[in-house]
Amino acid sequence: MRPREAFQVRRSGGPAETRSRGVRRPARIVKIHHELWIAAVVLGVIVVVVGGLWMAGRDRKKEPEAASERKAESDPAERMVWQGPVPPEVVENFTKATTHAERLRWVRHPEEVGPLMERFFREGPGATEKILETVPIGARGSGAMLHENYHVVIENGPPRLISVSVDPQGAKVDFKAYARHGSESWERLLSGEVTSADEMRVLLYPGGFYLHRFADEARWLHFEARSPDLTEPMDFYVDRDSKAAVEMGRIEGTPLQVTVSLRAVEESAKYRQFEITALKAEGWSEP
Repeated sequence: MRPREAFQVRRSGGPAETRSRGVRRPARIVKIHHELWIAAVVLGVIVVVVGGLWMAGRDRKKEPEAASERKAESDPAERMVWQGPVPPEVVENFTKATTHAERLRWVRHPEEVGPLMERFFREGPGATEKILETVPIGARGSGAMLHENYHVVIENGPPRLISVSVDPQGAKVDFKAYARHGSESWERLLSGEVTSADEMRVLLYPGGFYLHRFADEARWLHFEARSPDLTEPMDFYVDRDSKAAVEMGRIEGTPLQVTVSLRAVEESAKYRQFEITALKAEGWSEP
């Protein structure tokens, strides 16, 4: 008797069969199972790749929509419905105006600033200044109002600032900022003719000069004050414990472009020294 070991029997016209220990296992079934497993793996890979591409395409489609929604939420100006010209047009209309009546249409608080503006362009600096160009320099807040600012290049003269209120009810120029208006003249303050001023527009640089009535460095904080309307710098001081000092401490950048209230302390005017008693506005525009 032959040993019961594995051997193959090939039948005529049929597949080979494998026998082992009396158990019959067709080779075709094993082969088919192997092929089905490979096909399942390939199909799974295809599904994953196609699904991933579909998801990526859907996300890319949603990104512009989401970006638009975020922009609309974060940029209120996008939702504004303007009445009248937008700020760049207002700047052009103001600078190209040739009469007081034309300029009056493009300024904030025309009843208040009208007489000041008329004198400025009739007998003040505006009577002879020639504007060469205006350059946008960005937006800035003043109180609850946002302003678009423009650098104004003047022929043979110091530059000016045009500050336009970003107001959908009607964008307007802040004339006091343009004229660097002060409630008193620098000449009257320096001469001692007047000892205080409620509204003066200056640029402040950090300093370290303590002398005369402001020699106590522990009490006073010093700034060097400059203006295109001054031939030399002045020395301004603010009490370190005052509200004005706290408010000014929150302003970033150098120089500080501010509107302040001033007063002379005894004979300090003759030394070009003044105390800052209040911060009227951050910047030269009215809040």
